[in-house]
Amino acid sequence: MKHFTYIFAAAFLLLMGPFSATASSLDSLKQHNKRNFHLRFKYQAGAVLLTNDFLKGNLGDNKEYADLPATDYYQSFAIEFGKQTFGEHDWEHAYNFPKYGIGFYTAHFFDVNNAEVSSLLGQPSAIYGYFEGPFKRWNRFSFGYRIGFGLTYNWNPYHPADNPFQIAIGSSKTVYIEAALKVDYELTDRWELSAGAGFTHFSNGASSTPNYGINLMAPYLAVQYNFNNNLRRDLVRKQLDPIEKKKELNIGLSFTSKQIDFDTDKVGEENRYANIDYLAVNLTAYYMKRISQKSKFGAGLDLNYDESINAQVDFNEGGELEKVESLHNGDKVSLGGYAAYELVLDRLSILINAGAYILRKDDYSGVKPIMYQRIGLKYNVYNDITAGIYVRAYHFSVADFLEWQIGYRFGQ
Repeated sequence: MKHFTYIFAAAFLLLMGPFSATASSLDSLKQHNKRNFHLRFKYQAGAVLLTNDFLKGNLGDNKEYADLPATDYYQSFAIEFGKQTFGEHDWEHAYNFPKYGIGFYTAHFFDVNNAEVSSLLGQPSAIYGYFEGPFKRWNRFSFGYRIGFGLTYNWNPYHPADNPFQIAIGSSKTVYIEAALKVDYELTDRWELSAGAGFTHFSNGASSTPNYGINLMAPYLAVQYNFNNNLRRDLVRKQLDPIEKKKELNIGLSFTSKQIDFDTDKVGEENRYANIDYLAVNLTAYYMKRISQKSKFGAGLDLNYDESINAQVDFNEGGELEKVESLHNGDKVSLGGYAAYELVLDRLSILINAGAYILRKDDYSGVKPIMYQRIGLKYNVYNDITAGIYVRAYHFSVADFLEWQIGYRFGQ
């Protein structure tokens, strides 16, 4: 299941590349659109948010690392290849001529004494897609935002014997999520400078434990070279016709695996993060109405099966932990309802849901709160067939599980 997950993630990332659309073209700009690619070098350095004991330096009685201070600083380098849109499609006008592309990222972590801690945490690298657009343009300046999503690898994960105090990341691969605000300045038609500040998050979505995650906050600087004259000052937005307010019904099905933390009073501290997978299945149906070029609103229902509910384990004759059935499968089913928002980027969408469990067994009490959230990406693969990756969470910060979803929409 996990190997399939990472293969699916890589395929989904490739789909995030060139968006395609069938909207009308502008002949005066079309000649530039296919040639205006750019290459960017980006440097970022800043704070590691101290959100768990490992990052804080609380490593218990381990003598080898007893004097290790907090991991509170990092620096990263990235190289990106992307494209400046020129208004060939209506969505490019709606987003004020955004840029998009792919990038490669590598990070190094340091403690308060400026010593690198790669032996415990690893030297993670990421392959990601990014999208960025301006809120406002001036002659040479623009102020805007960027978002990124990808796959990170080369972590040195938790291991009960070899790396027992690294509870931030429990897998060698995680999801990479980035959001930032930025200012761009056009030096010449070929060169641009960017400065910004943003947030980066790493998590495996509870597919492996421990999964306290790593969060970074930092400014960045970047220099960009345009292979063709950028011509940003020649971009002129057209008045878009009012979009037809279409209604649609979406159906989605996802399968994934997750892990949980076990009660140390029953299994011992060394088995708290036992490597036991539980199945999570979600069938969802949601109704959406498109109200603008960018936005859809709606509501939906989730039918969930979570094998980890009230999960029990015990030691077998070989001294290894194994699952013990504690509930009938039907008792692990729940029904939830949610409000939905979808930000439309041509064939790619960002989905945000806020929901609550309507029906569930009492065994859920104390395991999950009644409120839950979902955020992720959906891509229109072919006609009305969609593929998505979403993080199901609660408390707006704790990952419950990842949803790798295949779906179909009616009425688009």
